[in-house]
Amino acid sequence: MSFDDDHPTPVESILSHDDSESWLYTCGPEGFMKSIMSAAQAATVSPSRMRKELFTSDAAAAADTAASCNRAFTVVLRSSGKAIEVPADKTVVHALSDAGVDIVVSCEQGHCGSCLTGVLEDIPDHRDQFMLPEEQERNDAFTPCCSRAVSETLVLDL
Repeated sequence: MSFDDDHPTPVESILSHDDSESWLYTCGPEGFMKSIMSAAQAATVSPSRMRKELFTSDAAAAADTAASCNRAFTVVLRSSGKAIEVPADKTVVHALSDAGVDIVVSCEQGHCGSCLTGVLEDIPDHRDQFMLPEEQERNDAFTPCCSRAVSETLVLDL
């Protein structure tokens, strides 16, 4: 479902209590996201059924701050045993691509989560807004487009 400026619709009219068991996937600027999430809560959609991708300058600033804290680490591909260094200034996706390993990434098309990759060993540094907190706590998957590693290595299900 999509709403645009040509046909303005109050956000509250998008969801109803009939949607309480629905899944909500949404992306956009911060103000829009807050209004959508508020409408979903009013419709009693469970927070565990809400997925979001936030496009905002605050997120970009947070990413810049996180990037300044980046350090190099190594990802190991379980299928081949190949070890790939992820420099402090590159994402896992870019390091893998440079090594000839392609990951599906559809962020630009609004398909956040398409790059979700299994983690078999070690601890990811979750920097996404896609995974729910309880999913992040399991440390069995991460988003290589923006997340990194807490540990020195990450063994990936690739």
